[in-house]
Amino acid sequence: MLLAYIDEIGSTGAFIHPNHNRFSDSPAFGYGGFIIPEESAREFGSYFAERKKIFFRNEIPNNIDPGRWEKKGSDLLFALAINERPQNLRLLGSLISKLRKLDGHLFYYAEEKPIGTPKATNCGATEFRDREETAMYAHILGRASEHQEMRRIVEPPMHIDSQLSTNIQFADWICSLAKRAIEYQLVEDSRYSWVPTAEALTPTRGSFTYESKLRLYHRAIDDLNHSSILRPTRPLFNSKINQTLDEENRRKLEKVRAATIKEANN
Repeated sequence: MLLAYIDEIGSTGAFIHPNHNRFSDSPAFGYGGFIIPEESAREFGSYFAERKKIFFRNEIPNNIDPGRWEKKGSDLLFALAINERPQNLRLLGSLISKLRKLDGHLFYYAEEKPIGTPKATNCGATEFRDREETAMYAHILGRASEHQEMRRIVEPPMHIDSQLSTNIQFADWICSLAKRAIEYQLVEDSRYSWVPTAEALTPTRGSFTYESKLRLYHRAIDDLNHSSILRPTRPLFNSKINQTLDEENRRKLEKVRAATIKEANN
């Protein structure tokens, strides 16, 4: 049996740009994490806990159980980590290598948000979360027609506090990585241009399931699948169409796209 550890990628709020003073969190929302054979889950959890305890020994307070102490993925993979804390990337890469040796895989399913305020896009946070949750379960459970192991699911996913599960903590790290890779693909001046080229993250490439998907919203290019979010090339900005547009025309097209989205959501 396979166990899946799932967390959220990004947040459900509206998005305009990472530098916007209000709507800046993430250009996509979804779910991600990792799957691992049942018999290997405890071994990986113990390995992660021990590595975390050693690596962050100077940050863990003396009065807190190291196993429950949590390093958030957002703090691990901050924008300047490639220069200021490259060892964070090496730690993550080594953990992914260990996961792969145990026949585990990473996965994600996220959907690009319409760019604009909630009023402009007519799409509130609750509506977006509900839609994405439904899409995620349909994506995961839909594998049953082709993957026999999915027929062995016996109950809905359980909600576990990350402080009580080291594996859920690792899922948070994977979601943070996916969030940054997605931002690189969807935001032209992204702060995370180092994600696709960081040597320490080499084990990540090829580790995502083939069903992993970033669903683009009203775009003229195909969705991104598997490890495509980790490639240096960015179809959204490298396409011939986009290369011939100046910034003003891009803004005009984005306004047209936003108006189309708002009308579709009415």
